[in-house]
Amino acid sequence: MVTELINTIEKAALLFGSGRSGVDRAIAVIRQINQKGRLKHEDLLQLSNYVPGVYLTLAAHLEISPTELRERMQGGLLTAEVGITELNNAIYNRYLATPTNG
Repeated sequence: MVTELINTIEKAALLFGSGRSGVDRAIAVIRQINQKGRLKHEDLLQLSNYVPGVYLTLAAHLEISPTELRERMQGGLLTAEVGITELNNAIYNRYLATPTNG
């Protein structure tokens, strides 16, 4: 899942004009999350430099308030595995998924 998130972050960061150096820094943040084993508030703040709105996007995806998301992260309730999976889904669905006509 880390590889999928790296690919998603790369596409989203480029979409927002972060450039290659911004993409590389965003990927470094993802690797830090994986190494730490927890998704932390600071990690999302760093990612928001390269993918604007990522914090609110993740909260909306989880159907919780940004305050509750922050509390969960501060309480260590979002493991890296869950955080990476949900972050990937949230960013992909918000920025990269192609809308379907139904």
